[in-house]
Amino acid sequence: MYGIIAGGLCLGTFAIVAYAFYGGQFGTNCNREFTDCEAIYRARAATYAALAFIVILNSFNCRSSRGFIWQFKRYSEISMMVICAVIAIATIFMSIYIPVINDRVFHHTCMWICPKLNFSHSM
Repeated sequence: MYGIIAGGLCLGTFAIVAYAFYGGQFGTNCNREFTDCEAIYRARAATYAALAFIVILNSFNCRSSRGFIWQFKRYSEISMMVICAVIAIATIFMSIYIPVINDRVFHHTCMWICPKLNFSHSM
């Protein structure tokens, strides 16, 4: 059941970004070169972020068969899970907003505000 809901949310995210914000204007050859593919790249980034956050929330929900995400008895029970979730969230933002990783490896671009990060001059 969780997989169907997660899949539906991810498809909905892709459809909303691609069709509602960009009117379904897809580029051509978006996996090989960046030619007018902003809609696809932003929809991919939004779907990737949505799926990653759904998986993180699901990991909190699956920690116990009886307890839900909001029923924590002690912080010491979930401290390692919280640390891993923070690292996963940081990884999501790094993979979306670091220029070389997002456009050459994952073939997506930043979702909302694109900061001008340029690491090539510092190397």
